[in-house]
Amino acid sequence: MRDRLQLPIDYDPGHRGYYYTQSVTALPTVQMSHEELISLLVARQALAHYEGCPWAPRMDELIRKISPDAPEPVPSEHISTAISFHTTGLPKVDRHVFRQVCDAVLQQREIRFRYREYEETRADQRTLRPYHLGCVNGAWHVIGLVLGRDRIRVYGLERIHDLEVMNVRFATPATFSPRDYFDRAFGILVEEGLREVVLRFRGRAAWEVRQRMWHPTQRITSLGNEDVELRLLVSCVRELVGWVMGWGEQVTVLAPDELSGQISARAREVASLYASPSGPSLSLPAKRRGRQIGVPGCGTAPTRPLQPCKRGRSALPSRWLDFRRLSHGIR
Repeated sequence: MRDRLQLPIDYDPGHRGYYYTQSVTALPTVQMSHEELISLLVARQALAHYEGCPWAPRMDELIRKISPDAPEPVPSEHISTAISFHTTGLPKVDRHVFRQVCDAVLQQREIRFRYREYEETRADQRTLRPYHLGCVNGAWHVIGLVLGRDRIRVYGLERIHDLEVMNVRFATPATFSPRDYFDRAFGILVEEGLREVVLRFRGRAAWEVRQRMWHPTQRITSLGNEDVELRLLVSCVRELVGWVMGWGEQVTVLAPDELSGQISARAREVASLYASPSGPSLSLPAKRRGRQIGVPGCGTAPTRPLQPCKRGRSALPSRWLDFRRLSHGIR
């Protein structure tokens, strides 16, 4: 107690025991090292990065309670100037919605809310058994079973409105695993089956791809000319479209044809916006609501897979837009 808690204690040989050398009004509540306190302060910085997250204010209270007992106090304002977190395009989540969804997940209670899909013009009502609350690429989502549709769906918290936590309880199935769910997705979307995605990167993109972990199933193979081949197993390729397009002419889609067809269709749409010599067109290209032009299986004209051009580069427009920061917002 004297060494670890810094209490005024001494040994009395006559009584063969220890005693307080001065009055002690309270004992330290938590034993925390200097490194542990810094870890907690950094975690608070990370949570504050997400707008609407209800845990950051609670962590402020916790830090105020335990900081006086730390062996070497660390001013929280020093941490905020030394370490920070930044992400572009974070969704704005209502704090009340965040707290209600979190409580419903932990208490295993059904929720009812209104939700608008991106391709719809109005919001529809959903009743959900929320299994899991997850943060994917800076955006918070709830995953669960949609009653009446009997399928697992994922919903962005920023688009949940008129939320009601119901008194109906449920048990999360033992067959549901958040890790297995996200291992099948490149972001948040999961469909039946798995598709092997094969991409060939060159130039700076090849170097950058080597440095990062993109997916749990990734396999990166170095080729003889400093190019790299990236292989992934995902169930839905739609979320890969924007990410692949962000690499521009430095990537070629080798498989599947479904992915190259969607990228080809999207590339023509983007190119049409900038086809006029006077600059980008202010009108959007013709498209069907919720579907891309030329995507196989959508009832439109068939598209050709992405064909290699001279020097082995992909058939993408030379004037390209950087979709990399937008790709993870697809949901």
